[in-house]
Amino acid sequence: MRTADQYAADLFSASAHHKWKWARSRTSGADMLRLCILSKLDAFRDRLRQLLAAGRRPGAPDADRMIYPCDE
Repeated sequence: MRTADQYAADLFSASAHHKWKWARSRTSGADMLRLCILSKLDAFRDRLRQLLAAGRRPGAPDADRMIYPCDE
């Protein structure tokens, strides 16, 4: 998530997304940063799903379950 935060800071800065380091052939730097952010968010979502699935295994000890305030 720190990497996505840095990408967002570059995207919303006055000039960082215009730098050559983000532009790729026909893709603008801003579009490239958006794609990078989406990729990081997708990976984060997938990891959360894995953790939730692991916490809901039948027979898993309660200490291993993820508990949310709405579950109590």
